Amino acid sequence: MDPLPLPLISWVFTIAGIAALLLGAALLTLMYKAGTLPTNNVDYSVWNDVILLGIWGMSFMAGMGMLNYKPWAPQLLEYFCWVLIALMFINSATRIMIMKQKFEKDPTAGKFKWTPVLAGSAMGVVPVVAFCGYTLYTLYDPQVIQEYRAGIAAAQRK
Repeated sequence: MDPLPLPLISWVFTIAGIAALLLGAALLTLMYKAGTLPTNNVDYSVWNDVILLGIWGMSFMAGMGMLNYKPWAPQLLEYFCWVLIALMFINSATRIMIMKQKFEKDPTAGKFKWTPVLAGSAMGVVPVVAFCGYTLYTLYDPQVIQEYRAGIAAAQRK
């Protein structure tokens, strides 16, 4: 299996990171101005959103670092990929359990159907985890490591 091109990885994580940061900040700002940020909800804390924005900030920083051949960028990108994989599974499992609990509270809903719920969850989880996994594979490819080291050396000579 061939590794992904480094510029593709770099741009995807840079654009995804900045898009998530801008969208997240805009949504939090709009919710705050509209007075719809839940403040007394035991299941919600604005700090969760702020931490999530920080995690997406790692994506942006890692992508920019990869584009500029910074020595620390591959490690930060690897860390971000592992965190994103974990968050995808945790978020998916949490949403499924919340959906199941709400479904069980409705006496007219009938039996909970796992197949469509798991299929729907997989549609979101599988592509992201696959891309992160392929990125991790690429970051450990010997040719890619050599190419990146050559890029670092060239960047340092400038």
